[in-house]
Amino acid sequence: MFVLGEKQRMSQLRSVARTAHPLYGDSMSKHVTIRLDEEFHERLKARAAAQGTTVTALITEATKRELDEGREQFLAGVDEFAEQWDYFQERFGK
Repeated sequence: MFVLGEKQRMSQLRSVARTAHPLYGDSMSKHVTIRLDEEFHERLKARAAAQGTTVTALITEATKRELDEGREQFLAGVDEFAEQWDYFQERFGK
């Protein structure tokens, strides 16, 4: 069995952490625990596997999109457009 020195082992662990979780960058993020029903967790794992990522990365990206201020402005614009859709159809045809 090959035994690594403490510095080598820590260096490898940091390297693995950055590779496995590219969203973290050089500093680790806070740990958050959430509860999911089994079916939903299985769906998350399947989606993450299909995208070649982790469940953590998938949840992080979805959360970032949800909190993106530009997204909120875009969705407000979409809502405003949807409210005026009948007018556009009448004015410019179908």
